[in-house]
Amino acid sequence: MKSKVVIILFLILIVFVAFSLIYTGIYFDKISKPNYIYSQGIDIIKNQSKNILELNPKYDLGDTFTIEGTYKSTTKSEYVYNKSKTDPEYVKKLNMINNSNNLTTTFKISENAKEESSLLEVISKTNTKDILTAKYYINNSTEYLLVNGIVKNYVNEGSSNYFEILDEENTTKSNINYLYNFIFESLKNNLKEDYFEIYNTNTNIGLNNQEVNKVTLELTDKRVKEILNNILKDLKSDEKAYKILSSIDENFKSTKVNTKKKYLKNKETITFSIYTSKLFNNPLKYEIVHLNGDKKDSLVYIGNDKKGTFSYIKDNEVKYSMDTTITDKKITLDIKDTVGKKIGNLAYQKDENTMSIIGNVELDKMTYDINYSSKYKDIKKNSYSNEKILQIKIMDNLISKIDGEYVLNYTVNNKSKIEEDISTALLKSTLTEEENKKLDNLYDIVKERLESK
Repeated sequence: MKSKVVIILFLILIVFVAFSLIYTGIYFDKISKPNYIYSQGIDIIKNQSKNILELNPKYDLGDTFTIEGTYKSTTKSEYVYNKSKTDPEYVKKLNMINNSNNLTTTFKISENAKEESSLLEVISKTNTKDILTAKYYINNSTEYLLVNGIVKNYVNEGSSNYFEILDEENTTKSNINYLYNFIFESLKNNLKEDYFEIYNTNTNIGLNNQEVNKVTLELTDKRVKEILNNILKDLKSDEKAYKILSSIDENFKSTKVNTKKKYLKNKETITFSIYTSKLFNNPLKYEIVHLNGDKKDSLVYIGNDKKGTFSYIKDNEVKYSMDTTITDKKITLDIKDTVGKKIGNLAYQKDENTMSIIGNVELDKMTYDINYSSKYKDIKKNSYSNEKILQIKIMDNLISKIDGEYVLNYTVNNKSKIEEDISTALLKSTLTEEENKKLDNLYDIVKERLESK
């Protein structure tokens, strides 16, 4: 009896060891694949970007809401002012600065998902002229446009599928999250094995020289187009992604990657390299090399997703380094020059109701200062207000290239009442050729108004 038990236990042990060896072999095979190694890095970028960009859930009031706000800017530029004395193009830029400083912009965005209607209204004026007064309205699966100074009535722009993708389960937020995650997964899946090369090499990890695996991914113009084209195919073949994007752009089905456009020149490449440990392929060092003819720029990161150092290398010389600390609520970068002297810093920080980015750096006689803040105020169950302020100052040898402050204030509540008279709306096909041309070139018209005195 004992011998039978021993045999059974021995057989179980053999099976356990066999399965362990098989699993271990599969696991090591998986983690050694270049696509898996790069997927881990892509996931870090995806998650960190989402942490920075994602709206706090308590400020999401759903798909029935009203946003009302104002925008104001104040910009100075000694550089543009001096250049405008001799260069007509800079006269236009100076006019744009002066007009923008005198500009008062108010806007209103209303949406009612249950009634399937939405309205965007923008009024932007100086003391002497109307820069843009426009309304964009969706009602009963039809979109309408009204632009003062071009047409006096709403123009029927045709059908709209926008509200087809919104219901209790599929909200704007969930749709955005779906597309965000889908595109990252598609990117990972479309990094083909033949894009990668693997080397055994030695490299400096901090102060130590270490034997590592180097996994490289070289991007050329052809490969960039292949990846973009395959991601686009994935978006079109996925039922939900296609439905979301088609509701935003009715021509999405016919959207193609522009094969004539050059993303990278003939002798230009971008190479991503990940240096990993020999045994478990743990990432130790990340490198991006941009080659453009004889010019070479590199960005190297040594560390993990919590702490590390960036180095900017130009033609094999370390120009700048950045000691970096990363947490869920704060990211700091201390910037140093070639000899290790501190020349600036950048800090991102957020909590439940505020977010800020503060940075200053001096590079080659240029100084850059940025201060951005976003603050939520008057917070109630169904409403809140927000103030966003961006301050930018760039100096070149004590001459101000730009010194600006840009302020956005708005309030949000979960109510929406939209009442627009479209009884006199015109079909776009009934407009004159000149009216259609103006509507199609609205951006250029607004730009021209801002550039004129």
